[in-house]
Amino acid sequence: MNLIRKYWLSFIIYLAAFFAAPAIMLGSIDNGFGAVILNLILINSIAVFFVTCYMTYKYGFDWIHLLMMVILYLLSCFIVWNDSAIIYLVLYGIITSAALLLGYLFRRKIRSNG
Repeated sequence: MNLIRKYWLSFIIYLAAFFAAPAIMLGSIDNGFGAVILNLILINSIAVFFVTCYMTYKYGFDWIHLLMMVILYLLSCFIVWNDSAIIYLVLYGIITSAALLLGYLFRRKIRSNG
């Protein structure tokens, strides 16, 4: 039960970014290439960055959160996209690393001042 309470927000945001947003975009646009690029590069990257920053700030470094993001993204690659979208996992790994560092620095700075 404690895991559900800890990860529910990030799980919902990742579901929305990886599954719901692409389905809505691809269903409403005739030429989906721009929507694909917009979603894969912009929306997913922003979601990964802010959720990872928040989770690192609140709970510190957490392997379960990283695995959850990777598993949900890989599922979306095979359900929503195709296997060529797996390459973007490298981009999300770089963004996650930056967000982990930023969340850690915020956590250390704010906790040392408070």
